[in-house]
Amino acid sequence: MNKTLLLLFCTLGFTFYACKKKESSNNSIATTGTIVVKIENQVDGQNIAMTGLNYTNAAGNQYSVSLLKYYLNSFILTKSNGSIFSANNYTLIDAADANKQSFTINNVPNGIYNNAKFFIGVPLSRNHSGVQDGDLDPMYNMIWTWNTGYIFFKHEGLYKDTNGVSQALVFHYGTDNALAIVQVPISVDVEGNTKTVYLKFNLNNLYKSPHQINFNQYNYQQSTTQADSIWIVKLKANFANTFSFDRTE
Repeated sequence: MNKTLLLLFCTLGFTFYACKKKESSNNSIATTGTIVVKIENQVDGQNIAMTGLNYTNAAGNQYSVSLLKYYLNSFILTKSNGSIFSANNYTLIDAADANKQSFTINNVPNGIYNNAKFFIGVPLSRNHSGVQDGDLDPMYNMIWTWNTGYIFFKHEGLYKDTNGVSQALVFHYGTDNALAIVQVPISVDVEGNTKTVYLKFNLNNLYKSPHQINFNQYNYQQSTTQADSIWIVKLKANFANTFSFDRTE
Protein backbone atom coordinates (compact mmCIF):
# COMPACT_ATOMS: atom_id res chain seq x y z
CA MET A 1 0.00 0.00 0.00
CA ASN A 2 1.51 3.32 -1.06
CA LYS A 3 1.86 6.24 1.32
CA THR A 4 -0.90 8.28 -0.38
CA LEU A 5 -3.49 5.51 0.02
CA LEU A 6 -2.42 4.87 3.60
CA LEU A 7 -2.77 8.55 4.43
CA LEU A 8 -6.26 8.58 2.90
CA PHE A 9 -7.41 5.60 4.99
CA CYS A 10 -6.02 7.21 8.17
CA THR A 11 -7.77 10.49 7.40
CA LEU A 12 -11.09 8.77 6.75
CA GLY A 13 -10.73 6.72 9.90
CA PHE A 14 -10.01 9.75 12.05
CA THR A 15 -12.94 11.65 10.57
CA PHE A 16 -15.31 8.73 11.24
CA TYR A 17 -14.05 8.46 14.83
CA ALA A 18 -14.43 12.18 15.43
CA CYS A 19 -18.00 12.19 14.04
CA LYS A 20 -19.02 9.19 16.14
CA LYS A 21 -17.49 10.80 19.23
CA LYS A 22 -19.37 14.05 18.58
CA GLU A 23 -22.62 12.17 17.99
CA SER A 24 -22.12 10.18 21.20
CA SER A 25 -21.40 13.41 23.10
CA ASN A 26 -24.54 15.09 21.75
CA ASN A 27 -26.68 12.12 22.67
CA SER A 28 -25.43 12.28 26.28
CA ILE A 29 -26.76 15.82 26.91
CA ALA A 30 -29.50 15.73 29.56
CA THR A 31 -32.97 16.78 28.44
CA THR A 32 -33.74 18.48 31.75
CA GLY A 33 -31.90 20.81 34.08
CA THR A 34 -32.17 22.51 37.44
CA ILE A 35 -33.12 26.06 38.34
CA VAL A 36 -32.07 27.49 41.70
CA VAL A 37 -34.17 30.54 42.63
CA LYS A 38 -32.49 32.99 45.00
CA ILE A 39 -34.47 35.79 46.64
CA GLU A 40 -32.79 39.07 47.54
CA ASN A 41 -34.89 40.88 50.15
CA GLN A 42 -34.44 44.63 49.87
CA VAL A 43 -35.94 48.04 50.48
CA ASP A 44 -35.42 50.21 47.40
CA GLY A 45 -32.13 48.50 46.56
CA GLN A 46 -30.85 48.31 50.13
CA ASN A 47 -30.49 44.83 51.63
CA ILE A 48 -32.78 44.41 54.60
CA ALA A 49 -31.15 44.61 58.03
CA MET A 50 -32.91 43.56 61.21
CA THR A 51 -31.84 46.55 63.29
CA GLY A 52 -32.79 50.23 63.41
CA LEU A 53 -35.53 52.30 61.81
CA ASN A 54 -33.63 52.38 58.55
CA TYR A 55 -36.43 52.62 56.02
CA THR A 56 -39.06 55.11 54.89
CA ASN A 57 -42.13 54.10 52.87
CA ALA A 58 -44.04 56.10 50.26
CA ALA A 59 -46.33 57.52 52.96
CA GLY A 60 -43.32 58.96 54.79
CA ASN A 61 -43.41 56.44 57.64
CA GLN A 62 -39.99 55.65 59.10
CA TYR A 63 -39.88 51.98 60.05
CA SER A 64 -37.80 48.93 60.91
CA VAL A 65 -37.83 45.23 60.12
CA SER A 66 -37.33 42.77 62.98
CA LEU A 67 -39.06 39.89 61.17
CA LEU A 68 -39.90 39.27 57.52
CA LYS A 69 -41.25 35.92 56.34
CA TYR A 70 -43.51 34.85 53.49
CA TYR A 71 -44.56 31.82 51.46
CA LEU A 72 -43.91 31.34 47.76
CA ASN A 73 -45.66 28.44 46.05
CA SER A 74 -46.40 26.75 42.73
CA PHE A 75 -43.84 28.32 40.40
CA ILE A 76 -44.99 28.14 36.77
CA LEU A 77 -42.24 28.71 34.20
CA THR A 78 -43.19 29.65 30.63
CA LYS A 79 -40.99 29.05 27.59
CA SER A 80 -40.64 31.44 24.70
CA ASN A 81 -42.80 29.03 22.64
CA GLY A 82 -45.63 29.22 25.19
CA SER A 83 -45.21 25.80 26.81
CA ILE A 84 -45.13 25.72 30.61
CA PHE A 85 -43.49 23.79 33.43
CA SER A 86 -45.10 23.73 36.87
CA ALA A 87 -43.22 23.18 40.12
CA ASN A 88 -45.19 21.97 43.12
CA ASN A 89 -43.21 23.95 45.69
CA TYR A 90 -44.18 25.41 49.05
CA THR A 91 -41.27 27.58 50.10
CA LEU A 92 -40.87 29.74 53.18
CA ILE A 93 -38.62 32.77 52.69
CA ASP A 94 -37.07 34.25 55.83
CA ALA A 95 -35.09 37.48 55.39
CA ALA A 96 -33.20 36.80 58.64
CA ASP A 97 -32.03 33.29 57.67
CA ALA A 98 -29.54 32.86 54.81
CA ASN A 99 -30.62 29.22 54.49
CA LYS A 100 -34.24 30.24 53.84
CA GLN A 101 -33.70 32.59 50.91
CA SER A 102 -33.47 30.14 48.02
CA PHE A 103 -35.03 26.95 46.68
CA THR A 104 -34.42 24.45 43.89
CA ILE A 105 -36.65 23.43 41.00
CA ASN A 106 -35.58 20.06 39.56
CA ASN A 107 -36.32 18.29 36.25
CA VAL A 108 -36.94 21.49 34.28
CA PRO A 109 -37.17 20.63 30.53
CA ASN A 110 -34.50 22.24 28.37
CA GLY A 111 -35.47 25.49 26.71
CA ILE A 112 -35.53 29.25 27.02
CA TYR A 113 -37.87 30.52 29.73
CA ASN A 114 -39.05 34.13 29.71
CA ASN A 115 -41.72 34.28 32.42
CA ALA A 116 -42.27 33.07 35.98
CA LYS A 117 -45.65 33.03 37.69
CA PHE A 118 -46.09 32.14 41.34
CA PHE A 119 -48.25 32.76 44.38
CA ILE A 120 -47.75 34.49 47.72
CA GLY A 121 -49.30 32.29 50.37
CA VAL A 122 -50.68 28.78 50.69
CA PRO A 123 -53.52 27.54 48.44
CA LEU A 124 -56.87 26.38 49.75
CA SER A 125 -55.95 22.70 49.26
CA ARG A 126 -53.11 23.02 51.81
CA ASN A 127 -54.23 25.95 53.91
CA HIS A 128 -56.65 23.96 56.09
CA SER A 129 -54.91 20.59 56.32
CA GLY A 130 -53.74 20.92 59.88
CA VAL A 131 -50.19 20.09 60.92
CA GLN A 132 -47.89 19.53 57.93
CA ASP A 133 -44.17 19.06 57.34
CA GLY A 134 -41.38 20.77 55.42
CA ASP A 135 -41.71 24.53 55.19
CA LEU A 136 -45.36 24.17 56.27
CA ASP A 137 -44.26 22.81 59.65
CA PRO A 138 -45.85 24.83 62.50
CA MET A 139 -42.40 25.19 64.09
CA TYR A 140 -41.85 28.17 61.76
CA ASN A 141 -44.67 30.06 63.52
CA MET A 142 -46.48 30.77 60.28
CA ILE A 143 -49.85 29.29 61.24
CA TRP A 144 -52.64 30.72 63.39
CA THR A 145 -53.32 28.52 66.40
CA TRP A 146 -57.03 29.42 66.54
CA ASN A 147 -57.68 27.97 63.10
CA THR A 148 -55.80 25.84 60.59
CA GLY A 149 -54.96 28.67 58.23
CA TYR A 150 -51.42 29.74 57.46
CA ILE A 151 -50.00 33.24 57.74
CA PHE A 152 -48.92 34.02 54.18
CA PHE A 153 -46.76 37.02 55.00
CA LYS A 154 -45.30 38.51 58.19
CA HIS A 155 -43.63 41.84 58.73
CA GLU A 156 -42.92 42.92 62.27
CA GLY A 157 -40.96 45.89 63.54
CA LEU A 158 -41.48 49.46 64.70
CA TYR A 159 -42.52 52.72 63.07
CA LYS A 160 -42.57 56.35 64.16
CA ASP A 161 -46.03 57.88 64.46
CA THR A 162 -46.95 61.50 63.69
CA ASN A 163 -45.54 62.54 67.10
CA GLY A 164 -42.22 60.81 66.44
CA VAL A 165 -42.99 58.06 68.95
CA SER A 166 -42.03 54.48 68.12
CA GLN A 167 -45.03 52.18 67.83
CA ALA A 168 -45.41 48.46 67.13
CA LEU A 169 -45.74 47.41 63.49
CA VAL A 170 -47.36 43.98 63.10
CA PHE A 171 -48.58 42.73 59.72
CA HIS A 172 -49.85 39.12 59.64
CA TYR A 173 -51.37 38.68 56.20
CA GLY A 174 -53.44 35.61 55.31
CA THR A 175 -56.83 33.83 54.77
CA ASP A 176 -57.90 32.10 51.56
CA ASN A 177 -58.93 35.34 49.85
CA ALA A 178 -55.43 36.74 50.36
CA LEU A 179 -53.62 34.35 47.97
CA ALA A 180 -51.78 36.77 45.66
CA ILE A 181 -50.45 36.18 42.13
CA VAL A 182 -47.10 37.48 40.91
CA GLN A 183 -45.72 37.38 37.36
CA VAL A 184 -42.11 38.29 36.59
CA PRO A 185 -40.40 38.42 33.18
CA ILE A 186 -37.21 36.36 33.40
CA SER A 187 -34.47 35.17 31.08
CA VAL A 188 -33.00 31.71 31.59
CA ASP A 189 -31.80 29.09 29.10
CA VAL A 190 -31.86 25.56 30.52
CA GLU A 191 -29.52 23.18 28.68
CA GLY A 192 -29.30 20.10 30.86
CA ASN A 193 -27.40 22.08 33.49
CA THR A 194 -28.00 24.15 36.61
CA LYS A 195 -28.90 27.81 36.35
CA THR A 196 -29.40 30.27 39.20
CA VAL A 197 -32.13 32.89 38.84
CA TYR A 198 -31.96 35.92 41.13
CA LEU A 199 -35.22 37.67 42.02
CA LYS A 200 -35.45 40.84 44.08
CA PHE A 201 -38.23 41.45 46.60
CA ASN A 202 -38.76 45.15 47.38
CA LEU A 203 -40.65 45.58 50.64
CA ASN A 204 -41.37 49.26 49.97
CA ASN A 205 -43.24 48.35 46.78
CA LEU A 206 -45.68 46.39 48.93
CA TYR A 207 -46.61 49.63 50.67
CA LYS A 208 -46.56 51.83 47.58
CA SER A 209 -48.59 50.86 44.52
CA PRO A 210 -51.34 50.75 43.45
CA HIS A 211 -52.39 51.36 47.08
CA GLN A 212 -50.30 53.46 49.42
CA ILE A 213 -50.18 51.98 52.92
CA ASN A 214 -49.84 54.50 55.73
CA PHE A 215 -48.73 52.89 58.98
CA ASN A 216 -50.58 55.56 60.96
CA GLN A 217 -53.76 54.01 59.55
CA TYR A 218 -52.61 50.41 59.37
CA ASN A 219 -50.04 49.23 61.88
CA TYR A 220 -51.51 46.17 63.63
CA GLN A 221 -53.27 43.79 61.26
CA GLN A 222 -54.01 40.11 61.94
CA SER A 223 -56.32 39.39 58.95
CA THR A 224 -59.13 38.39 61.29
CA THR A 225 -61.53 41.34 61.41
CA GLN A 226 -63.71 43.18 58.93
CA ALA A 227 -61.34 46.15 59.17
CA ASP A 228 -58.49 43.87 58.08
CA SER A 229 -60.34 42.92 54.89
CA ILE A 230 -59.73 46.33 53.28
CA TRP A 231 -56.03 46.10 54.14
CA ILE A 232 -55.89 42.57 52.67
CA VAL A 233 -57.37 43.73 49.37
CA LYS A 234 -54.80 46.52 49.13
CA LEU A 235 -51.80 44.33 49.91
CA LYS A 236 -53.00 41.61 47.56
CA ALA A 237 -52.96 44.08 44.67
CA ASN A 238 -49.61 45.53 45.74
CA PHE A 239 -47.87 42.14 45.86
CA ALA A 240 -47.95 42.06 42.04
CA ASN A 241 -45.29 44.80 42.00
CA THR A 242 -42.96 43.49 44.69
CA PHE A 243 -40.74 41.11 42.69
CA SER A 244 -38.37 41.79 39.81
CA PHE A 245 -35.85 39.74 37.83
CA ASP A 246 -32.22 40.64 38.47
CA ARG A 247 -29.98 38.17 36.64
CA THR A 248 -29.20 34.57 35.73
CA GLU A 249 -25.93 32.81 36.45
